[in-house]
Amino acid sequence: MPARSNATAKATPALAHFQTYLKQNSVPHTWNVDDNGHDSTSWRNNLYHFAQYLFR
Repeated sequence: MPARSNATAKATPALAHFQTYLKQNSVPHTWNVDDNGHDSTSWRNNLYHFAQYLFR
């Protein structure tokens, strides 16, 4: 799974550090931070992307 970073600056420092650790250690991951929080838009979008990954 390719690393995808679109808003690292908006993440908390601990999460940004974790993402940096994953990149430095070549751990395949998807990193996606959006402005929606835990509302229905966020859940819908993230579920869609997760399902695309899961069922490819």
